[in-house]
Amino acid sequence: MNKTIFRSTKIKNLLLFSLLTFSISLNSCKKELDIIESEDALNSEDVASIASNSINPFAIENIYNALATLEREPSLNPNRIYNYYKFNPEEILAEVLKILEADTNLMIMDYPFADMSLYPNDSLMEETTTIDFEKYKDGNLYIIYVANSSVDAAIGTLNSAEKLDELYLPEIEDEDLQIQALISSGYVEDANVAAFKRRKWACLFKQPFGNVSYKDQKTGYNRPVPNIKVWTLVFGLPISTHTDVFGNYKIPWRFNVGTIIGTHAKNEYATVKPFNTLGPGIRTIAQLSINFIIGSKHSFGWYSSCRMRRSINLTFNNHSQQRLWAQILDAVHHHRMFAQQDNIHAAPNDLSIYAHWSLSSGAASTPMLGHIKTNPAAMFLNFISLFFDKNLLDTEPNFVNMISGLLPDITIRVSATESANYSDDIMQIMFHELGHASLFRQVGEIYWIEIITQIVSNFLTSSPCGTYGCGTELNYGKIQVNEAWAEFIGKTHHYRFQPNGLAWVRLSSGFTDYFPYPLALEDVPWFNQGWINTGIFYDIIDGANERYDNIHNYTIRNLYENFTPNTNNFCDWKNDFINNYPNINTNDLENLMVLQNWWTNNCSN
Repeated sequence: MNKTIFRSTKIKNLLLFSLLTFSISLNSCKKELDIIESEDALNSEDVASIASNSINPFAIENIYNALATLEREPSLNPNRIYNYYKFNPEEILAEVLKILEADTNLMIMDYPFADMSLYPNDSLMEETTTIDFEKYKDGNLYIIYVANSSVDAAIGTLNSAEKLDELYLPEIEDEDLQIQALISSGYVEDANVAAFKRRKWACLFKQPFGNVSYKDQKTGYNRPVPNIKVWTLVFGLPISTHTDVFGNYKIPWRFNVGTIIGTHAKNEYATVKPFNTLGPGIRTIAQLSINFIIGSKHSFGWYSSCRMRRSINLTFNNHSQQRLWAQILDAVHHHRMFAQQDNIHAAPNDLSIYAHWSLSSGAASTPMLGHIKTNPAAMFLNFISLFFDKNLLDTEPNFVNMISGLLPDITIRVSATESANYSDDIMQIMFHELGHASLFRQVGEIYWIEIITQIVSNFLTSSPCGTYGCGTELNYGKIQVNEAWAEFIGKTHHYRFQPNGLAWVRLSSGFTDYFPYPLALEDVPWFNQGWINTGIFYDIIDGANERYDNIHNYTIRNLYENFTPNTNNFCDWKNDFINNYPNINTNDLENLMVLQNWWTNNCSN
């Protein structure tokens, strides 16, 4: 059976670079998004006709009017003042993007999310509203952020930046000001705060809560999405939280009227960045830029405060890039949990993961450029020049510059056509790539640069064995131990995550197929090219005594700690294993490795 999702042995390493071929060959194919929580839904025309000319209740000018009506001093907390701008995304370059990415409190979207036409009138008491956000998009980006911050200075460098409003977020305890702002703006028609409270007594100060999950194709059940950001908008002002390990959330704000609710696949451990090359017509560089700057956000719809009395559960049901983002975060969460169980390094925090949604499957890779300190941006630009049309740097310099502001640590490309083993595939591949990222912390960046450089060289010289090489090139041993470990730990963690899962394997014949666990670990020793073996690791930790396997019951930690910046090949790894565990039967270890067809008794490959 041919592999239909993710991994191409020809391109596996080519990392970040495969993502840029979008600009060369893009096809048209529109993928419908999930429709979730659509009960009692209004159509977008109804929404657009409501309050379209209203003043934003939390506009500074209206807040002052509300304070005057309440006979209070016109004093505002400067830390709760926000600016609302729109700008041309083509002006965003790497340094500005870095500032935007570092601010966890701002909100940036490709529709005017503080426009009152997006906020249905308060008379819609019980409704959940599905909004056609596409109709509001005009090619600009819209941003709200705390005034007088580093973002303020960055936005000030953009020639196209246009200030649309200045907003104020009242203290959560200042209930009277919140309500009076609604009245003063004309958003509601109550005579005063007391009248509003009497009318809406059953729906006052409600905190949205619920669960975020995705449908697991393998089991047919929903899996929780841990650590995904859930955001709401208080007339454009962002209030957010992250789900717990069970996918549960509770927004830290009490609403008296409705809000737009959405998710963002970003947390302290990983930021998922989308590259969507599908859509109505050819995706342009401009659209790719917009998607990348906004990030992995999804807007679900508008929910009234009365609807908030019940849980608002957000589920990614169908095959979509939004579900892909959720699965990536789930994989990161479980990788960290499994690494802790195994007492090995988890992948570094702040991973940047490029998620390419495409007509076809392709490469997954772990370049770790976001964590390499030795001139990673120059490496990135050199790779583009070497692998792709050199004119890309000349024709789209802003795009190349912009994405270099968030260099990829992991990349994955997924087909918009769901395969029969999609859920198994994506988790196995993500655990494999996260296994690489874990090993990066053990061996260091110089080691990693040498691996990347050799893989690039293999590609440029058109190695007959693909980008891993044939096992004879410079630094082949580092590629060998790195890929062998990632495949072993990736399958091991996938087995732990989904005991009834199927693993994609490459047979010694060169064909590929799916095997159940534990056979995929025990009986399929090869990963690639007949010289990258994973079976040795499993034989050392398993409890079975096969005819040639007299070593067993070591731990994953025992294997992992033998990797060092000086592990140039499997001979080095074996020697460190023996040094670290002098009681091991060296003859049994040698025999096991020989019978695995790795090397002869003198440790020559």
